[in-house]
Amino acid sequence: MRDEADIVNTIHKHSDSICRICFVYLKNHADSEDVFQDVFLRYAECKKKFHNENHTKAWLLRVQRPARNAQHSQQCKKYDKDSRSLKRYGRIF
Repeated sequence: MRDEADIVNTIHKHSDSICRICFVYLKNHADSEDVFQDVFLRYAECKKKFHNENHTKAWLLRVQRPARNAQHSQQCKKYDKDSRSLKRYGRIF
């Protein structure tokens, strides 16, 4: 596990871009925060040595993509379930 100073420093440097990308894709603050937490938790647990800040950012962006896609998939399943129940009651025309 990484030391606390490294984690905090990386969060300060890259949190804005990760949050923005997730929010643009997910269009929901709560889901974006979930992905954000997942990405930086994976960073904290990662033992890989990064060569520079660009390498770190590229890794973070690469990790957030499948996490973001999984969250989006959950959104779609929830929407499908909600729309089926509304159709059953005749509320969608």
